Amino acid sequence: MNDAQLRSMITMGKVAGTKVGPHTLMQITGLDGVSQQTVLLLLPPGYSARPLPGSDLALLQVLGSGDHVIGLGGAQEGHAIADLVPGEIGLTDGTQMVILRTDHIQVVSPTKVRFECPRLECTGEIVARCDGNSVSLTTHRHAGGAVPDPHT
Repeated sequence: MNDAQLRSMITMGKVAGTKVGPHTLMQITGLDGVSQQTVLLLLPPGYSARPLPGSDLALLQVLGSGDHVIGLGGAQEGHAIADLVPGEIGLTDGTQMVILRTDHIQVVSPTKVRFECPRLECTGEIVARCDGNSVSLTTHRHAGGAVPDPHT
């Protein structure tokens, strides 16, 4: 394969629309203005995404054919998590975030965080309002006495 053939396989485009089924399929507009209606979005195992219209994609044209295009990425301008340090990764929709920090996991939501599981366990102390007027849920007392420690 020569350089020209390789270059013809890789281009960029923007998402025009998406639909989700067994795979995420996109309608895209390439840099040349040509629209494609069924472009498969490939992501790492375990990831699922539905890129917003206008998101940038790397497009791979299989064997250099515009009839067989797959998309990689789906970066949305303004959705980068600006304060990541080297080694950190995060997921965001622009408002909510899950960030694997170098020393903790940070979850940000403007409304709520919901866990759907039959049992939620914590091996350490649970603290409410940790940024001011904090209350330890491990040692918090009500009129009836302290919450019993299940480990004693």
